[in-house]
Order: sequence, then C-alpha cells, then structure tokens
Amino acid sequence: AASPGRWETAEILGLSHFALGRWAVAGRWFDEAAKRGDPHEAVLAYHRGRIAEELGQPELATQNFEEARRKDPDSVFGRDAADRLFAREPEPGQPAEEERRKDLTVRLTLAGGWNDNVILRGEDVPLAGEITREEAAVFNEQLLISYAIRPFEAASIVLSNTTFGIQYVDLHEFNTTGVNPQISFNYAFSDEWRAQVGSGFSEFWVDSDHFQYQFDEVAKVVWRPEFAPWTESVLAYTHSRFEFFGGSGIHAFDRDGFSNTIRFTERASIPGTDLSVSAGYSHAWVHTEGTQFDRLEHVISTEVGHPIPVVDVDFGVSFSYAFDHYRRTQIGVGHEMQRRDRTLTLGVGLSKDITDSLRVFATYEFLDRNSNSDLFQFERNQYLLGIEFEF
Repeated sequence: AASPGRWETAEILGLSHFALGRWAVAGRWFDEAAKRGDPHEAVLAYHRGRIAEELGQPELATQNFEEARRKDPDSVFGRDAADRLFAREPEPGQPAEEERRKDLTVRLTLAGGWNDNVILRGEDVPLAGEITREEAAVFNEQLLISYAIRPFEAASIVLSNTTFGIQYVDLHEFNTTGVNPQISFNYAFSDEWRAQVGSGFSEFWVDSDHFQYQFDEVAKVVWRPEFAPWTESVLAYTHSRFEFFGGSGIHAFDRDGFSNTIRFTERASIPGTDLSVSAGYSHAWVHTEGTQFDRLEHVISTEVGHPIPVVDVDFGVSFSYAFDHYRRTQIGVGHEMQRRDRTLTLGVGLSKDITDSLRVFATYEFLDRNSNSDLFQFERNQYLLGIEFEF
C-alpha cells in the first residue's frame, strides 16, 4: 500500500497504471498525488488529459491539456499538450478528433522459412539405425480484424493459413496446408478484471489424402491487481473436438475425440526496467476414439523479452517442456504399448518497428522430442522471416 503523504508513491503508481492502459485507476492515483502536494502539476494535468482522451471526454481533455501547457510550457509535457490541442482543432468541414477515432484494426502478417529436421530411428521401426533428414519450406499468412463493439473492448476475427512441403530423403514427399479462422470477444468488468470468450475452427489436409478438423471453444479470465499493476494473471480453459481420418484399404483410419485444457500464465513488466517475463503451466486431457490415442499432457513454459536500445530491436527468448503420457497407443496391427514423450522447445526472436504500421521479425526454434518409441523421436530446427502490416 502507498505511504500516506508520499506524493512520489502516488505519482509512480499513476504512471504504472497509465502505461498498462488502466485509465480510471491511473486517474485516481494522479488525483491522490495532487492531494499529497505533488509539485509536478504539468505532468499530472498532461496525463489526466491523455486519460480523458482515452475515455472519450474531449472537453475534459482540452481543459487538462491547457492547464499542462500553462503550468510548464517549455517541458516535454507542456509542448506535447500544445501539439495535442492543435491537433484537436478540426479543419473546416472535417469531423472532430474524437469522431475520427479508429475502432477498426486490421493486421496482416506474412512469414516464410524452412524446417531442417532429423528423424532419429531405432531398432523397432523400418530403416533401423538410419538417420533421415526432412527439409520443409514453411509459409504462414495471418489476417487479424478487430473492431471495438461497446460495451466490449473488442471483437476480433483471425484468419490464418499455413503451408509447408516436406521432402523425405529416400522416401516420399507431400504437402500440408491448413486454415484456422477464429473469433473472440473481450469484456472489462472493472479496472482489474476482464474476460474473453472465443471459438475457432481449424482444418488441415495432406495431399488430399489425410484430413483433420478441429473446433475450439476458449474462455479466459485476466486479473491485473491494483497493488501490482505491472503484473497480469491469466486463467484459460479450452475445449476442443476433432476428427482425423485418411488412408484407404487396410491403411484407412478414423480418429474422433475431444480434449480439455487448463492453462495458468503469470506475466510481469519489471518496474524500472524494459524487461518483461512470463511463466505458465498447462494440463490437458485428450480422449480419442478409433485407435485410442488417449493421453495426458503437462507443459511448463517461460518467456523473457527485452529491447536492444543500440539498434532499436526487440529481443526475446522462450522455453517450454512438455510431458505426454499416452494411456493406450496402438502401433501397427495387434500391438499396443504405453508411449511417453518428452519434448523440449527453445526459441529466439528479433523484431523491429520500421514505421508505426510496419514491423519485421525473425525467429529460430529448436525442438527435441524424446520418446520410448523410436518411431516418434526427432529433432527440428525452424527458421522464419516475416513482415507485419497494421492498417
């Protein structure tokens, strides 16, 4: 809790909530700072004006910007307040600034790269003792459309497509394509609590021979506590139904099933630094009819991000470890085994904003899966380059 009489504490808390977009809470702390005798009157007035802009209160925003300009016209806050007052004056015949606010966001992401895989084969599969390399070109396109629908914060639709062709040395080649439309709604119950519900559909096919369909329903609850505005806790639940079929004759298969996943994630922006961290844990129950690929999955993950000021580039690293326990796995005809997989994933990414609406990025991911069934062991190196436009 803030110490009584310390205007510095109230101002810092106001700035912290402001940076996280928690306008009402930030405003209350700026009011508290003023009551405690904060001498930075231009700072308080400027941020009150910014908050009023975000809350759709143009007259109050104008009053606060005029106060900031009057209190300290030569400071960065006074000058920016003057610029915002000038920008708020519409040209003859043009709508006012608050009427021009964009509720629509359109973001297009294009990425391309390749996989360099090594399949580790053991004694219990054909080609015993051989190491077979896969090379796969990967292309990903994603279109996000978000529109602010009151009282919802935003309703968004995501359309994505992934295509990659795999060349098996000495074996065969095939191409895989997928589409993944999604829609979600966000609602803020208070400054601390908000929720999101959504649904999605994904479809993947391999050379018109193997198909997979999946339907997802997602519900999330997000908490940003007032006493620690630089943190965020997310609890999510996902229910999925899927169908996977393909092949012909004795090789034909049809797997229908469902899964339930619970995930908890904790995020934090470390105060006084540009460092951001997150950590999470998820648990999934998967039931599959047909060939009985029932399994339990545990995943722990973490991410760390920090900008590189010298070159103005954002840098991030990620780590995850997954343990899959297949309750009953059918391999071949009449043979069953208890399969267990352990998958380690490491990632590195760089991104740079070229303009306000254009960003470029590059990522590298290493994946290593160990299994008690040699058929499912492999390593993968994936490299991606991409570009993102926001309209």
